[in-house]
Amino acid sequence: MKLSKATVGKTYQVIKIDGAAKSKRRLFDLGINRGCALKVLTKATFGGTILLSLKSYRLSLRGEAASLVSVREVQQNNKDKITGFDKIALSRFWALPVFILISALIFYLSFGAPTQFVSSIIEKAVSLCSAIVFDFMSFAKFPKWFVGLIVDGIIN
Repeated sequence: MKLSKATVGKTYQVIKIDGAAKSKRRLFDLGINRGCALKVLTKATFGGTILLSLKSYRLSLRGEAASLVSVREVQQNNKDKITGFDKIALSRFWALPVFILISALIFYLSFGAPTQFVSSIIEKAVSLCSAIVFDFMSFAKFPKWFVGLIVDGIIN
């Protein structure tokens, strides 16, 4: 179906753009290309201009330009996407308690007991790695100043 025959209020997807290369280029520069979605806002009578909502802006096309664009209707799913946890977390009554609970959980994970456990494991891993690097660099006869710089300066 041509865009000039589109119904007001419906959303369409561009399938093909006909016409000369100059006309195609102009429509492409305006943001109309294959695959883009556009909504018909208003139409003038007798094949006049068409007002479209396209991406984040509105565009007015002449009837001749709109007849070059082939479109197909996009089915709109009007079902609300908010389900489950979102209904609870975004409700008037539960929003503040859920926010406080999540904030407390983040605070506990950042500064509580699990952090001390993880930091002790990381500390042991770093000391093991520094011992391995020190032994390797001593075996490979690197200069003492370089071994001290790498092991004591960067790793520890």
